Amino acid sequence: ILVHGIPVLHHATQAAGAAVAQGALGGLWQVLATHLLNALAGVVAGGLVLAGVTLVQRLRKPGVVAGQK
Repeated sequence: ILVHGIPVLHHATQAAGAAVAQGALGGLWQVLATHLLNALAGVVAGGLVLAGVTLVQRLRKPGVVAGQK
């Protein structure tokens, strides 16, 4: 879903899948390549979100937990 919303990434993953679609198992390689690239994009996006949340937590006052006084 993430990659489908960014046309450049979507077309790049589709092109990569088409590039490996060779031989008798070409369809399998194409599906695997596109799914793995989509998964990689998700992991990278998740890592960026985690880094952002961690940064915000570190910038808060040390020792203060949300919801506690």
